[in-house]
Amino acid sequence: APFAPSLDHWWQAPAVLELVGRSLSTACFAIIDDFLPLSDYLLLRADARHLFASGRMIRGKIDQGGSYWGDDIASEFINENDIPMKWNAWGNHKVWVGDDDSDAKHVRILPRWTDNLLSRLKGIIPHDGSSPVPPRVARRLQTVDFREHVMVASYRAEERGRYLRHTDIGRGAVLTALYYLNDDWRPEDQGELRLFLPGHTNTEVRYDVLPLANRLL
Repeated sequence: APFAPSLDHWWQAPAVLELVGRSLSTACFAIIDDFLPLSDYLLLRADARHLFASGRMIRGKIDQGGSYWGDDIASEFINENDIPMKWNAWGNHKVWVGDDDSDAKHVRILPRWTDNLLSRLKGIIPHDGSSPVPPRVARRLQTVDFREHVMVASYRAEERGRYLRHTDIGRGAVLTALYYLNDDWRPEDQGELRLFLPGHTNTEVRYDVLPLANRLL
């Protein structure tokens, strides 16, 4: 899509927003590569590494536990005994970061621009001419008026880091955004995000998203 000098980012162009909206309408997800300038990406990556190195990221199993699946098997789901390379439901390290967190002051860059993208998809930020976003998508997104803090997470290969298959609708979420900070990712690294077709028990795969650096899902 042609990049207008008046735009801050290439994805703000109406033709790109049309493609994003169409993808949300037909596939229920959209991918935007090179979402941020390299300088912003590097700042975000540095903050994420600092948060992990400083010990602020806690193991997912610590604050989530496994009792959701029943007390009799809770320890199995969270690998309570830290058995090396054993599968567990919440194998990530994570921390929630607010916009005013002085220890990770650049993380706020991401929600600034995801908010901007959402406002354009909702039509709050007007476009030239008619809205390029499908009406059903714009209507659906009108209910998005609150966002959580940014969850910065790390999935470590040596711990078989992963996150159990789930949806976010249980807490009333309408839209989830993921942004990847993986430099030089290779297929042998694994860690793809598998999206399934609708249905809580449906095992039919819709798409496997590669966790490429500077990619927004």
